[in-house]
Amino acid sequence: MYKKKVRKGIFETNSSSCHSIILGKGDFERTGNRFDVEGGVIRIYPGEFGWGPERFSDAATKASYALTWAKQAESEECLEMLETVIMEVTGYEVEFAGSCVTYSPWGHIDHQSSEVGRELFVSEDVLENFIFNPNSILVIDNDNH
Repeated sequence: MYKKKVRKGIFETNSSSCHSIILGKGDFERTGNRFDVEGGVIRIYPGEFGWGPERFSDAATKASYALTWAKQAESEECLEMLETVIMEVTGYEVEFAGSCVTYSPWGHIDHQSSEVGRELFVSEDVLENFIFNPNSILVIDNDNH
């Protein structure tokens, strides 16, 4: 015999995306050679991060995720932190470049996973680790497989 449970005041959805950030431990090489540089400028482009399944460990995609989150959150403070971290590690100027993507010119992170990005901007050290440590991974997945 099963008891019926009624939950009140709990947000539920049928969305099934799940984004995870895995931060690598230990030392890692802090070099700026992980981005394409044109004319002394690194351009970071927004992306569309939805259902996956995908795993990213490259700096350009992880920086794109951070940019997309900061733009979606409309956080100038986070954008400044992102620019500072990339400039300090690479020594190059940074430009955030919009693009023509489906949802907006500044990309999209699926609404069910949008709060994950907040953890990236706890400190410059955390953001640097996420972007530049090859052992830090962005996992985008869903529960439909």
